[in-house]
Amino acid sequence: MRNLLSVTFFSGMLTLTRMMSGFVIAKVISVYTGPTGLALLSQLQNFNSIATGLLTSSVNQGVVRYTAENKNRSFKECSQWWKGGLAISLTIVSIFSPIILLFAPSITHFLLGDKKLYPYVIVVIIISPFSILGTLMLSVLNGLQQYRRYIMISIVSVIMSCVMMVLLIQSYGVNGALISASIQNGVIGAIVLIFVSRQPWFKLNLFLGRIDKRHFLGMSSYTLMAIVSAIALPFTQIAIRYIMVNKIGWDRMGQWQAVWKISEVYLSVITISLSTYFLPKLATLTSMAQIQGEIKSVSKIVLPVVIIMALCIYFLRDLIITILFTEHFTESHRYFAVQLIGDVVKIMSWLYAYPMISRGMVKIYICTEIIFSILLILLSYFLINIYGAHGANYAYLITYLIYFFAIFSFMHHLTRRELNENFAGR
Repeated sequence: MRNLLSVTFFSGMLTLTRMMSGFVIAKVISVYTGPTGLALLSQLQNFNSIATGLLTSSVNQGVVRYTAENKNRSFKECSQWWKGGLAISLTIVSIFSPIILLFAPSITHFLLGDKKLYPYVIVVIIISPFSILGTLMLSVLNGLQQYRRYIMISIVSVIMSCVMMVLLIQSYGVNGALISASIQNGVIGAIVLIFVSRQPWFKLNLFLGRIDKRHFLGMSSYTLMAIVSAIALPFTQIAIRYIMVNKIGWDRMGQWQAVWKISEVYLSVITISLSTYFLPKLATLTSMAQIQGEIKSVSKIVLPVVIIMALCIYFLRDLIITILFTEHFTESHRYFAVQLIGDVVKIMSWLYAYPMISRGMVKIYICTEIIFSILLILLSYFLINIYGAHGANYAYLITYLIYFFAIFSFMHHLTRRELNENFAGR
């Protein structure tokens, strides 16, 4: 538990940096472009998340898990998983990049409402190799549980990318925002490569070479999960925004997006801690009883923190809006309550969902991601028609309530089944 507190502290530093970065960017974009600019930037950032998540799917969670499991053996043993992840990523790039480039104008029209902006989509794909390598290196650091180095590199990357975005937005307005969103992940990847270049495991022969079937298949299962996850959430957000634009317009959607942005930023202190500490820790546990015990221990720290943060944001929402945005965003204060309740339920759900990743439960993970993404879109469609922008918040809360009870029941079932099997084995 001391490790969790330590990771949470350093994650808090990273989150504070990301919060400040996100708030600075939100402030600059709101001053120079208004709600419409914020909405356009969010759309392109979500596409960037989908593309980057798709192309880096095999060098993320799988690398973290297998590196954590084998770190006490040797770098050579870990390297088989690193090679497998990188090989799959390069294969995905060779398949999907031409498709995305071919349909770039249509994708841009769907995202931004203007085909002429398609070069921004092309740039995302061109610099994706840097995103892939940067993600791989961070995953290795995470799996090796070098938390301080992992977080310090991330902090420097965030600061440098923030400075870049602010300068581009100030210089070129909306176009600058779109340029910065297109190159952000690639720039971060390049920075990561520079910082890890002196690490003892940063050797070409540990990342390139022959891969056996076991390692390839092991990484493939995580690739499938990561691809679904990388596409599901950003696509769901894009779809919800698309619905909102058609129902209530860009400006109202920008008001809602401001609240969503605040939610994303403050929750990142929890999500970073979970991905940095919780996932590698779960990978070392061998039984469902141990996993349930770890979930309960982590919940005692995580849930009170989330609730306190949500309450602080709710009571200070008007001040936060004033500081972070402009007078054009005053309507945003109406959308906080349900969103913040949904955030708490979301984190509760994720605590029980992480074991699916650590144990490689491919089918159930993919099914739940797809089913609940579709549910969120459908609920948003119907509730936005009735309640306007509030409908998206109601859909968010309802979806995660159902998701929590489904995942909690599933994990409880697995634990009982394991106990029964152990009892029968005696």
